[in-house]
Amino acid sequence: MFARHALAKLRAGGTFQRYALDPAADRVARMSTLVLPPSAQCSFSTCTELAAAVGMAGSGATTLTFAPAAGFATIDLVLPGKLCANFTINTEHQLLLLAKSGTQGLLPVVRALDIGPTACIQFYWILPAERYEAAKSPGNPFVVKDRVSACSAAAVTAAGAELASVRSRIDQYLLLVQFDDLGMPSTPLAETGGDTAAAGAAAATIATASAAASIPATRHLV
Repeated sequence: MFARHALAKLRAGGTFQRYALDPAADRVARMSTLVLPPSAQCSFSTCTELAAAVGMAGSGATTLTFAPAAGFATIDLVLPGKLCANFTINTEHQLLLLAKSGTQGLLPVVRALDIGPTACIQFYWILPAERYEAAKSPGNPFVVKDRVSACSAAAVTAAGAELASVRSRIDQYLLLVQFDDLGMPSTPLAETGGDTAAAGAAAATIATASAAASIPATRHLV
């Protein structure tokens, strides 16, 4: 239920509280906001499909949020701006670089998104209020693992130095999505435009072939 409501809220757009998981910074410096535009949803099943959709997105006028059609290791969502994200209530979640024989995890998604080899990779852990506050307390980045046991050592070897490069460029954030007492999304800090009803109407998955969209730039991304 959390993931479904959080997705609707994020796609409607607005300003959301975020907290940088950077132990080197003081608590005040870690707090900021993320502004998201309203977006339509585009589903993908493989990183090949994601890469194709991202490739078409630059020529259109519709901002897209990409979401896996089924379970996908580590990645639940790619927000506008090529921001990778995971819905969770588990403050001990792990961030996997490779999974499913090397076809899933953060590394294949970074490739599909065509994030530059020196660009920062922003990763968001999307949490409800109580778990958001719990994760802020230690404020440490979630554990990053090269692979799960089901992913072969050969896949890790093939990735080579790319794994270390991706690992070194990850900036992790907590992202708060608030709910009211009925479990429905509450109003975010500020709306950035577009009406919720229109965004809700766009919730139907659109075909990749017609999913041309513009993805806003974000800091460090090239």
